[in-house]
Amino acid sequence: MTKEQAPIGYRKFRDIVGGIGPDRRARIDAIKARAQADAVALSLKELRRRRNLTQQELAERLARARSSISAMEAANDNLLSTVRHVVEGMGGHLELVAVFEDERISIQT
Repeated sequence: MTKEQAPIGYRKFRDIVGGIGPDRRARIDAIKARAQADAVALSLKELRRRRNLTQQELAERLARARSSISAMEAANDNLLSTVRHVVEGMGGHLELVAVFEDERISIQT
């Protein structure tokens, strides 16, 4: 669609703000890459499924009743220690990172 054919009020973003230089493009791409890496947010249920575990298998690994796994997965506010315990029970480790506009800081868990 050309500018002449565009509906009234329609303009392309680049026509409004102009092009982006290579330095700025590189900074934007780096920020996008970090954001995409951080964007994989899963619930404990989704994490368990992604690790191909049933609630019963996870319960056995954590020495808990299956019903407690179900309750934990349904909760919206699990303690950090609970999340760490579950992740470790799946064979992983938990990393906590505070993300600011100008830096990322790992926090010991």
